[in-house]
Amino acid sequence: MVGLTPEECICQEVNVANQRYKNNGMIVNEKKHQALILGKTEHNFSFPVNNSIDIFGMTIDNRLSFDNHVLVICKKINNKFNVMLKFRRLINKETLLKLYKAFILPHFYYCSSVCHFCGAHNADKVDNLNKQILRFILQDYNSPYDILLGKVNMKSLFIRRLQNFMITLYKSLYFTNYPGYLKDMFTVRSSSYNLRGNYILALPNPKTTTYSLHSFSYLASKIWNSLPGIYRTLNFLEFKQVILRYKAF
Repeated sequence: MVGLTPEECICQEVNVANQRYKNNGMIVNEKKHQALILGKTEHNFSFPVNNSIDIFGMTIDNRLSFDNHVLVICKKINNKFNVMLKFRRLINKETLLKLYKAFILPHFYYCSSVCHFCGAHNADKVDNLNKQILRFILQDYNSPYDILLGKVNMKSLFIRRLQNFMITLYKSLYFTNYPGYLKDMFTVRSSSYNLRGNYILALPNPKTTTYSLHSFSYLASKIWNSLPGIYRTLNFLEFKQVILRYKAF
């Protein structure tokens, strides 16, 4: 938008969104609008700007560190874990494991691909909490984390996030009705050579480490290109099965 200030661009886009709501018969509560500016700025906006916003069950901050989001997730999980501790004498191990998979794992998995780049400190915090819960359920306070995961037939949270990357990328490439903003992230590389199979993706040109190398589009494309060529030509159900068993992440 040539000639418009950043604030004017934002206000114009908000008006477009508000009009779309009205055209579809929905009522807009303008008092609930929230603004978040990524990165640092000294511009004085005429509307309130938050350091973080809560949207779709996630807390997104202006540094994309996800510190607040991890705190919220850990608090929710700890609340459920405390209930398990309280009734531990009344519930056997098998039932505790079912409760763990039904009520605790979904919090670890929810939108985990979005906050994958939350930093080593936050990733360790989540993994340590998961390890603590598994030790309690299995009554095993000595085995390494990977052994605990093996006992309950699970992958680490890190591996699970990468598996979700691949499943989302596959849908972006092959599902025609998948959201356009995801499909536009990936481009199949055109080449006259066929050295590493078909459907090799062009890697985005990284400009910064924080917002380029540490991004879904770059990491997902890099992992996709490293998969065996036969994987990239499977149908969706077959691809999902092999990815969930893939051990070379």
